[in-house]
Amino acid sequence: MVASGSSKQWLRRHVSDAFVRQARDAGLRSRAAFKLKEIQGKHRILRPGQVVVDCGAAPGGWTQVATGLVQAPRRGFVVAIDLLPLDPPVKQAMCLQQDFTLPASQDRIRSLVRQYHVLRDEEAKERRLARQQKRNAAKPSSPASNEVIEASEPEPQPAPSRPDEVTAETVEKPAHAVSTRPVDVVLSDMAPSFSGNKSLDRLRTVGLAESALDFAVPLLRPGGHFCCKILQGPEADELRTRMRSLFENVFYEKPKSSRTESAEGFLVGVGFRVPGEPGTTRSTPREAEEADLVAVAEHEGSQ
Repeated sequence: MVASGSSKQWLRRHVSDAFVRQARDAGLRSRAAFKLKEIQGKHRILRPGQVVVDCGAAPGGWTQVATGLVQAPRRGFVVAIDLLPLDPPVKQAMCLQQDFTLPASQDRIRSLVRQYHVLRDEEAKERRLARQQKRNAAKPSSPASNEVIEASEPEPQPAPSRPDEVTAETVEKPAHAVSTRPVDVVLSDMAPSFSGNKSLDRLRTVGLAESALDFAVPLLRPGGHFCCKILQGPEADELRTRMRSLFENVFYEKPKSSRTESAEGFLVGVGFRVPGEPGTTRSTPREAEEADLVAVAEHEGSQ
C-alpha cells in the first residue's frame, strides 16, 4: 500500500519531532506523557498515595507519568483501562482491558481499590510489627520476658504482591470500609480516529470526554480531580459548563508539547463537588506542598 502525501508529511514531522525523541530517550511510550507533565506542573492534580484511573489508557504514556507521581504501587494505585491492550502492560499499574463505560467496570475498580487498601493495611501492620521486634531486640531483657515476647509473636503471613492476588484465604475482613467514591483523579487523553471533518471530529472528541466524566462522577471522592482532552470549538462549551457545576475550578490548558497547528486542548477540573452535597474546598498550592512533604516523611519513616 502506497502512503498518501499527507501520511508521508505526518511521518516526517513525527520522526523529527523533539518531544517524540525525548519520549523515546526517556523510555516513555508516547509524546503525550509530556502534556500530562505540563498540566501537573501547573495544577498538581497528582500526589503520592493517590488512587488514579486512566481512561482509554493505551499506549500508556499518561499511565507511566501517573504511576511515577503517585509512587505506585508502593504508595499509590493506578488503574489503566482501555478496550485495547496495553502491550506490554505498565508494570506499576493495574491494566484492565475492558469498556470503562460499563457499570461492571466501576464495580471492578471499587473492588480493586478495596483490596489495595486491605493490602496496604496488612503491609503497615507488618512494618509496625517489625519495628516493635527491632525495639524489643535492642532492649536488655530477662529470659522470662523474652519467652513472653516469643510466645506472643504472631506467625508471619505472606502478603500478596498485587491487589488482584488478594483472596478469601489472605483477607477475611477488610481493615476498614472503603468509600464508594474511592478515586482521587480520573484522566482521559482519548481521541477518536479523525475523519477530516473538523466539526465531526470535535464532536466525537467531546463525546469521549463526556463519557469519561460520566464515569468519574460516581467514583471521584469529594475534592478529587479530572482531566480530559478536547478540541477547541463550540462543541466543548457544554462540557465546560457541566464541569463548572461539578468542580471548584475548571481550567483550559494548551500544553507546549501539543502541536501548534492542533486544535487539541485539555480541561482540568480541580476540587470535585459531589452532586447534591455541600461543595468542597480546594487545597491551596501551599497546602498541597505541605501535604506532599508530610506524605514523603511518613513514607520514609515507615521504611
